[in-house]
Amino acid sequence: MNPSRTFGQIFSAVIGFAMLAVASPCVISMFNDVFIAGTDNVGGALIVGVFMAFVGVAGLILIATGLKKPKGGFHVNQALERRVLGIAREHGGRLTVSELALETELTIDQSRQVLQHLEHREAVRTHLSDHGDIVYVFGGLTVDKAAAIDPLNDAEVFDARLNDVTNVEFDLDGDDEEDVDSPAQPQEAKQDKW
Repeated sequence: MNPSRTFGQIFSAVIGFAMLAVASPCVISMFNDVFIAGTDNVGGALIVGVFMAFVGVAGLILIATGLKKPKGGFHVNQALERRVLGIAREHGGRLTVSELALETELTIDQSRQVLQHLEHREAVRTHLSDHGDIVYVFGGLTVDKAAAIDPLNDAEVFDARLNDVTNVEFDLDGDDEEDVDSPAQPQEAKQDKW
């Protein structure tokens, strides 16, 4: 799942190798001229040698940067999409980020990225559960086809749910017995002793 190295990484590694290839012979020549063969211009040889040593160190840094594994470069590929669709089918066409993370080796953040990627591609829709969790609904994979209908777009389902909610009876007088004929008696307000 790791992406390949970027062009910039490859370029920096190649430049680093070139810098090291140019600097190494110059540094070796400086050591030879100053310490072994001797030269009339020791100061000039030291200046060139030290400068080329810095070039060689910079080349090593570029090589290390170019060969370093890319960080974070998580991306969704076709095999991962198919795996997530299979897991969604096993879960009745509904998944949360946590469920996907439990079923795979993905982290929570990676699971969220995958599901958001599928949402962006219009393969899933998000709904808010009764508990406040974001549920990703895979419309073609839901066991209950009525559950796959978006209540905000289907007026009949919305009306039916609204009627279910509005047909609830409330016990306003506080007792559990059904007093349909007697009106609720107002309770006396208790006064605070302040």
